[in-house]
Amino acid sequence: MKIISQLPNVSQLPLFYSLSNRATGPRNWLMLSVTPRVWQVRGSPPYAEVTMGLRERKKLATRHRIVDVALERFAENGYDVTTVEEIANDAEVSVTTFFRYFRSKEEVLFIDAEWTVPDFCAALEARPTHEPDLEAIHQVLRMFRVREVHGDERQRRLRQHRVVADTPVLRGRAHLVAQRWQREVAAVLAKRPGTFPDNRNVRLTAAIAFTIVSFADDEWCAHEGAVNWLTILDEAFDSHAALTPSGLDP
Repeated sequence: MKIISQLPNVSQLPLFYSLSNRATGPRNWLMLSVTPRVWQVRGSPPYAEVTMGLRERKKLATRHRIVDVALERFAENGYDVTTVEEIANDAEVSVTTFFRYFRSKEEVLFIDAEWTVPDFCAALEARPTHEPDLEAIHQVLRMFRVREVHGDERQRRLRQHRVVADTPVLRGRAHLVAQRWQREVAAVLAKRPGTFPDNRNVRLTAAIAFTIVSFADDEWCAHEGAVNWLTILDEAFDSHAALTPSGLDP
């Protein structure tokens, strides 16, 4: 594994962080664990673990505290009227510290989604070329959600989903994030062998995949996170395959 001389700033670390690994290929996936003690390096199992230092754990704890306080404020008072100053005060940090972690209160809800798009596309590019497009997306989604969430992280995601669903301006931002995801995934699919760059099927495939993900998120939240998200995702992809046995791939 490539040696890192200095750990990245955890306050700015995406959910998945790219590493070079000669043993398992040009890219690997570094995932923050629920309890901020280790980074789990995705690759061929068993996963390697890199212990986080005290400073990094404190930064991650601060980031989680800011997110939790913001979500609580948004849920109780509404997103629109909540200020960064109120979030910082409740989280017992300065406004300056808040902006070291997030560029705006909106970013508290979307920063992970924005960060993971490039890594998701890189993982999709690495899938076998003979694999059908929708199945390739399905497998990358499974790789990125390798574990189920519990405890504080489950509540954090449930609150996030509800706040976005209940706030028009955030639904608009979520739509833009979805469009970017679909556009970049479609661009990757267009490069696969046998696909024409202007093929509408790649855009349709990306849109269908995102719809399935959105369905899985909605179902997971409707069950208060009690049902395994991957199970819902797999069943949704299976249901789609049953409805369209010929598939979308040329």
